[in-house]
Amino acid sequence: MGEARLELVQAWLAKAQHDLGTARKAAADPDPFLDTAVCHCQQAAEKSLKAVLTFHDVLFDKTHNLGALLAQVAVVDSSYMVLADAAETLTP
Repeated sequence: MGEARLELVQAWLAKAQHDLGTARKAAADPDPFLDTAVCHCQQAAEKSLKAVLTFHDVLFDKTHNLGALLAQVAVVDSSYMVLADAAETLTP
């Protein structure tokens, strides 16, 4: 894998980690913002799937639909389909 692609994968994963951290903080607050936390969970999942697609050099459309991204990931690794229910839940 080329260095530029590796850097892009790492950037997607760093952004996903930041979204997940933000979700945790929003949910853990004494007066939690759960709607915001869930939104950041969706964003973390989306960016993680885009990292996997980038790693495998698979182009993807600009989308927030986790099911669509997961379907593309499943072409290169079908084991990700265990996440289908979570993707369906988080997408809306």
